[in-house]
Amino acid sequence: MLPSETFRIPAASINDTHVRSSIAMIVDAATLAGSGDAAVLGCGKCTEIPVRYLSEIFKRVDLVDLDSDALKSIETQCWQWEEAKNSCVLHHSDLTGLIPEIESNARDIAAKASGPLPCLDRLGELLALATPSFWRSRNNEKYNLLICSAVLTQLQATVRNRIENIFLDRYGGHAFLLSSHEKWRRHIWNFARQLEDGFVTHLKTLTVPEAIIYISDTVRVCFVKFISEDLFSTEGSWIVLGTNRLTDYFDSSYKIIREASWSWFLPKIENNSDGRLYEVQALVLRLIRK
Repeated sequence: MLPSETFRIPAASINDTHVRSSIAMIVDAATLAGSGDAAVLGCGKCTEIPVRYLSEIFKRVDLVDLDSDALKSIETQCWQWEEAKNSCVLHHSDLTGLIPEIESNARDIAAKASGPLPCLDRLGELLALATPSFWRSRNNEKYNLLICSAVLTQLQATVRNRIENIFLDRYGGHAFLLSSHEKWRRHIWNFARQLEDGFVTHLKTLTVPEAIIYISDTVRVCFVKFISEDLFSTEGSWIVLGTNRLTDYFDSSYKIIREASWSWFLPKIENNSDGRLYEVQALVLRLIRK
């Protein structure tokens, strides 16, 4: 449970804990998987991914992300290791497969809309009808290890942010509707849950029998205000996923090998707070039935 009201955040040590804990669990998962192929879905800059270790024990490591700058950073930082150059393959890709078409349709809706509310309603309907085409490699590789670090929460956020930016380009003076219009809030909630459930189901199609999966995410968040030094306050915490337990996404076809949680602090990234304090939950799973 994350703290509420007034509390201290030793920010540097919390962030160190996040990186160390993530790497330790991924190393455990990789050791269990043993060999073969691995994939990191939504790899980012691999800050908490032990790329060198993975490249030493897997013949192929696919690193997938939509952020081209992050992938360039991986090349700069990791390609100094011969193992990484030989085994790692970078994939610049949207994990959902939704963005190009949905952005095009959203621009068309915004251009033709008669006002902000009709526009937002149509954009919500667009999300409701969206059918993801989740990423898979061109050769349909099956992986011994899948790594999904803070991916579930980002799937819907990445698509939603693109749509909201298109709305704001047309109706910038009505940004308040994105948080107050009930119909829009209901659409994005349903979209997020459907995308999360679909992605978890999709993971099975990417794996060999008895594959190992590492998955982590920011299940709760506090928006914090700075008071002094490491002292902050918050009005409480919010559940970011559809449930307060990451394990709820996985049925009896998975065996939970390890479960852990820790805090992670990110400094000011928006105007209404001085940072975010997350509760991270992480799992190492073995797929026992496909």
